[in-house]
Amino acid sequence: MTKNIKVSEIVSVFTAYHREGNISTVQERPSYGLSFTLDGKIVYHKDGECVTEDSAHAVLLPMGGTYSFKCAKEGHFPLINFKTVEPLGCDIIALPFSRYSVFSERFHCLREAFFAYGSTARAMSILYDILDELSCEESKREPHAARLCAEHIMAHFNDPSLSIEALAERSGVSDAYLRRIFKNAYGAPPKVFLQRIRIKRAKELLSLGFLAVGEVAAECGFSGIYQFCRAFKAETGFTPKEYARRHPAVL
Repeated sequence: MTKNIKVSEIVSVFTAYHREGNISTVQERPSYGLSFTLDGKIVYHKDGECVTEDSAHAVLLPMGGTYSFKCAKEGHFPLINFKTVEPLGCDIIALPFSRYSVFSERFHCLREAFFAYGSTARAMSILYDILDELSCEESKREPHAARLCAEHIMAHFNDPSLSIEALAERSGVSDAYLRRIFKNAYGAPPKVFLQRIRIKRAKELLSLGFLAVGEVAAECGFSGIYQFCRAFKAETGFTPKEYARRHPAVL
């Protein structure tokens, strides 16, 4: 994500302070924002999704976006507001990072270049260094998080309570970030990948002919027979009974 950002303007550089429990709403954000935390935690809410900013995750805030956030832990939050040559999307993206001491030093230098010296070129150079650092963190974390998610799906596909939120939490990333990196790695979002695993297993069980349709649905993690029949037909073009009749297993 961060490796493709082309900055056209740095709008502001400052450190925000939020008290625990504070709730705020942002309407049509005028620029993109890159926010980190020194010692606190913020939970952002946008379009029904939650993204957390904490000691292990920075966040990229969308230009033009409307969202709310709650401070879950009091703290200081360095923030860089900027504009780009090309749009970056409308999601709030959690960005994993671990070398906070490196960022802290670069943020201090960026603030000095932006305010004290008025050096646009110097400020831009430092911001690109920060983005490059985040890009390196992403490249190291993405395959691992996506693989953890896929392995968990394949091991627990028959659990009807399995959700994207639970997979994201287990993988240590946000919901939106998981969908993006998972699709890059496996060609489909986690929800679609899970559905395909379930349908594949259902086809195997239906071909054997030992279980009723409702039993197959339960074995494959569907919450009900109606949900199963609808998903199965959408994926295969057949109802479960039609598939079982047309594709008997050769034993």
